[in-house]
Amino acid sequence: MRVKTTLDPFSTVGQKWIAAVRDAMAASEVWVSDPSFPGDTTVLGEMHLTGMAQEQMDGAADTFASLPRVIGATLLIVMAVLGSAFRSAVVPLRAVLCLSWMLLVTFGLGVLVYQHGVLQSLGIRPFLTSPDPPAHHAMYWMTPCIAFSILVGLGLDYDVFFMESVVEHFDAGYSSREAVVEALRHTGTIICVAGVIMFLAFGSLLIGASPMINQLAFHLCVGVLIDCFVTTKVIIPCAMAMLDLLPGNANFWPRKPPPALTEPTVEPLPPLRRLGSLRNSLSDNARRSAMSPHGVRSMQSPA
Repeated sequence: MRVKTTLDPFSTVGQKWIAAVRDAMAASEVWVSDPSFPGDTTVLGEMHLTGMAQEQMDGAADTFASLPRVIGATLLIVMAVLGSAFRSAVVPLRAVLCLSWMLLVTFGLGVLVYQHGVLQSLGIRPFLTSPDPPAHHAMYWMTPCIAFSILVGLGLDYDVFFMESVVEHFDAGYSSREAVVEALRHTGTIICVAGVIMFLAFGSLLIGASPMINQLAFHLCVGVLIDCFVTTKVIIPCAMAMLDLLPGNANFWPRKPPPALTEPTVEPLPPLRRLGSLRNSLSDNARRSAMSPHGVRSMQSPA
């Protein structure tokens, strides 16, 4: 049986209508009676509502049901990789917390723009919400799923690049605070330039006509800018400065700096006067050997 409706099945109102129809169909059963057995009835079958909108709705429900497990597994893998790379238990925890902060701010701004329509008055097409009433504005379900994976990779890329420089200075004998300052001085400009390049690459997707691609580009651009100019420049140094207030090397616990290298002992050079007398004695010996009869005969040609 084919059902037609004036509602847009892909909109929020249409999805609510689909859910209500499915609930009504699940609550009702079709019974038939057999004339051969009076009073005996059986269930004829079940009714289902399908279509492209329903398939996307089911796919979104299954995806969001699995999303918490995906996020948990991703963060556990990140902690394991960073812990083994930096030989520290604090570095992975700090990285996950800073990464979670960046994701929360990015998706929060996405909700403000595309669900609450804070930029609707600008009239810029990439920032416009759906044509539904304001109470039913929503983001496309694929946007946060795709943006999460990309932002986690980019955020960890910049974090690892920065922390590698911090650990290098820490192993060279700098304190935790000094290592952070030196690493920020050496890598801050590079990270910002890389962030601007990624912003321009993702910003080109805002020109497209697909609302889902526009929403994805918005999240990627905002996430990259926050991670490069706020997280790496402010949040991570501040977090490490607070950890530095704890006793010991709390930023890298249980990692310890390598032992200080001892300079090799070098024999002192002889004074210049001794070198001069040694040179004169060698010249005198060479002159005597040249003037000796043995030395003269050695220079004569054989008869």
